[in-house]
Amino acid sequence: HLSLESAGIRQLDPQGVVPLYVQLAGRLAEYIRLFGERAVGHPLPSENDCIAYFGVSRPTVRQAMSELLAE
Repeated sequence: HLSLESAGIRQLDPQGVVPLYVQLAGRLAEYIRLFGERAVGHPLPSENDCIAYFGVSRPTVRQAMSELLAE
């Protein structure tokens, strides 16, 4: 699948005022927009991919995914 690193998706700012799950939802939305039609048929990065790449907890990833789905 299309990796976060190869896509150039920025890391999260743990010191920022925006909660990590909101930042992560934004990065995943950026990933989707970046690949557009090329992303069709490819899965989003897995929870484990997000945990490893962004250095966040599983609940943070799940909350971000829920946020993204709600949009």
